[in-house]
Amino acid sequence: MLNVECGPVAPAVHQTCVKLYLARELAVLPNAVVAAVGGKAHERMRRVPPFLRVGSMASPGCNQRQVRESWKTIAAAVHADPR
Repeated sequence: MLNVECGPVAPAVHQTCVKLYLARELAVLPNAVVAAVGGKAHERMRRVPPFLRVGSMASPGCNQRQVRESWKTIAAAVHADPR
């Protein structure tokens, strides 16, 4: 099995995925917690706010203390009072 990190995603592909999948899912789940994990995800999600921006769970970023701390924002958001 070949393990290759995802490279650039064409804007048309990203826009199609947002339109056909993500936007519809978020419409059904308006209180969903959406987390963009890592730089590529941050870039791809920038037009689909709101989302949590947390550090990568892959090397080398995951080795940094501030990145590991950023992951806690996901749990805090999930457990927050949805008022």
